[in-house]
Amino acid sequence: MFDDNKVGNKIDDPAADISEEQQEVAQVLGENKSEVANGKPNQQTVVIKDEDIHSMPVKFLPNKPQQAANKASVSSGKGGGGKKIVWVFVGLIVFLGVIIGGGLWFINSYNKPPVDQGNNVNQGDVVSDNTNTEDNTNTNTNTNDNVNTNTNTNTNDNVNTNTNTNTNDNVSPPPPPPTSALDADNDGLTQLEEGIYFTNSNRDDTDRDNYKDGVEVSNLYNPLVPGEGEFLVDSGLVTKYADASGYNLLRPKNWVAEASEEHTVIFIPDAGTGELISLLAMPNENNISLDTIFSEIPDLLQPRADYVNFSLADQPALKTIDGFGVLMVTEAYIYIIDYDLGGVSQPNFSTTFGMMLRSFTLGEKDDDMLNDEQ
Repeated sequence: MFDDNKVGNKIDDPAADISEEQQEVAQVLGENKSEVANGKPNQQTVVIKDEDIHSMPVKFLPNKPQQAANKASVSSGKGGGGKKIVWVFVGLIVFLGVIIGGGLWFINSYNKPPVDQGNNVNQGDVVSDNTNTEDNTNTNTNTNDNVNTNTNTNTNDNVNTNTNTNTNDNVSPPPPPPTSALDADNDGLTQLEEGIYFTNSNRDDTDRDNYKDGVEVSNLYNPLVPGEGEFLVDSGLVTKYADASGYNLLRPKNWVAEASEEHTVIFIPDAGTGELISLLAMPNENNISLDTIFSEIPDLLQPRADYVNFSLADQPALKTIDGFGVLMVTEAYIYIIDYDLGGVSQPNFSTTFGMMLRSFTLGEKDDDMLNDEQ
């Protein structure tokens, strides 16, 4: 259908007679336009007549030229295997990154400290690719208004109205015995006191009641009558002295009681030893107490350190350490009792002095009994 000249022209200069449609078909079929050099087609150049070409737009072709070229390259083994390895390696890295990132996220979430449910505010700051700030504020306010008021009022109105009517039913321990030279039988009575109470100077228990003679005299019992048969006040061996100031006591019957100075009475033994017992009952006009008396009338007393606590007529009192002085203060009177040894070195009437103190009582004032001698 082509003339020879035309064909010859096509062969001599094919690039001049190839239409655009033919070039596109040539590209699809693998023809490389760049391989036509100096108007000479390569060996793959196919010359197609116009009458045989029914051109189709490129957009309707099954594969685009570039895809066909890529397929040709892959099928020829040039460059395709290297790209696949690169993509596999990249995918593996991405997969490992996802696994490692997920593991770190899980560990961080698992180790996250719990939120305190007290009156505290905890802020947890977790920093990864994203910054999350958790502000958990729990405020618990407990108000307990418990008021316990216990009022215990105990009033004990116990008034001791017991009156001591015990008349020396209990025998006190004996006083320290005098020296053996003054007390031959060691019964608590000196030889001179044995004569006052008519006891046996060679026997420590004259009435044989298992109580020594000095013990019975000290406790106001008759040493001549066994047991508790008779009190000393009823024995006729002593007499009762009642002072105008209101005190009373027992003294040996053969002793002299006489007033010496104002408010002072002296009890004098008849033995001629120079010993005597004085008792001062001075009105307490200045309300002196037992605690202040040493600063009020220091001239009449020994130093406070020379006294120990004592009880006289059931009243608080003080007694000298040597046992020869007693001090008592009441609201009405100040009582000072002294045993003066005179010129002797050892007392001859220490048991009798103790008997007089034990019989000392406070009674009603009686002016007619200033000096009662019987």
